Amino acid sequence: MSKLTFHDFLKTFNEIYSASSGVYHMLAKQFGLSDCAFWILYTARERNSPFTQAELCVALSLPKQTVNSALKALEREGYLVLRTGEKNRREKYIELTSSGAAFAGRTVDHVFELERRAFLQLAPEERGLLLQISEKHLLALRREAEDFCGGEEALPRAD
Repeated sequence: MSKLTFHDFLKTFNEIYSASSGVYHMLAKQFGLSDCAFWILYTARERNSPFTQAELCVALSLPKQTVNSALKALEREGYLVLRTGEKNRREKYIELTSSGAAFAGRTVDHVFELERRAFLQLAPEERGLLLQISEKHLLALRREAEDFCGGEEALPRAD
């Protein structure tokens, strides 16, 4: 590959990121879900254990209001319940109902399967390299953003 300029890198990187987001938007739409509702179900299925609304906002990098609206819609549909935390009454834990688990089985489980098939199209070395480079880039970007923000943690950490 010829020498890659920063401008070319940024343009291509952003196009890939946008196209990837577009694929998930298309899938959410296929299931009749908003993007946020899709990601809530996806996260619930992926974690397979209760988690708080605050944890979800960090994991999805979405504002509390956006997440709350989607949660309320999914709760009205009977797909999840919000349970008050035992130690902190202000915390709301998100749990799929049996109906929600069945719905996730008909929707996001298909996404997991197509992601698995896409994963298998990469060689084992490529899979590891993709994760290694992505993580290295994220850490560098986070450091730069924290420096820019005066040393404060720029982004909430999902880890």
